[in-house]
Amino acid sequence: MTRVKSTDRTIAAGCSVCHGQAAHWTGPNAQGLAAQHHDRTGHRTWCNIALSITYGHELVDHRQIDIEDAIRDAAHG
Repeated sequence: MTRVKSTDRTIAAGCSVCHGQAAHWTGPNAQGLAAQHHDRTGHRTWCNIALSITYGHELVDHRQIDIEDAIRDAAHG
């Protein structure tokens, strides 16, 4: 069986000592950079990771398209 799936991962990391709660590193290397910073400095670092997984295609709501067409037509007379 073939299943349509998409994933989205968001990563933000920082150093509690250098940056407080503000994210300093983002993207796919953020976790590694936080670990390396801890190894080099001994500082407490953190990493927040959010993973979203979606199965299937988004269904088009034709009623929404009809509403948008009606608004456009009303605006252009």
